[in-house]
Amino acid sequence: MILGELRVSAFQRVVKFAKMTVLLSAGWTILCAATIVVMQVTFWIRNGVWDTYRLSSILKNLKSDQSSKYVTASADKFGTELTIKQVIADWLLGIPAIVPLLIVAALHLAFYLRLAAIEKEASKN
Repeated sequence: MILGELRVSAFQRVVKFAKMTVLLSAGWTILCAATIVVMQVTFWIRNGVWDTYRLSSILKNLKSDQSSKYVTASADKFGTELTIKQVIADWLLGIPAIVPLLIVAALHLAFYLRLAAIEKEASKN
């Protein structure tokens, strides 16, 4: 009986720790999303044009040397047709950065609610 109680107690501590971790992660995700919205609003106020912050902008800003230019060596012909992978990559990079952050925040919320249900069920037993 005592061993079973210890297992339940340890399980409840793990679930409680997971809930706190999910809340912290959700907080950081929402903070990042809010930062992007503030950047967009600031740009809109300054320029009068709403410019979405796309995923491609994030990747472009990750480069340490912004002056570097990359050129394909010995390319005689330039293909005008994009492959399906290139089309998908271009489409994904064109997604506003706020979209994946909101999706992740919603997943955090769903995971938190699931952990809360697990914790409630464990406390009944």
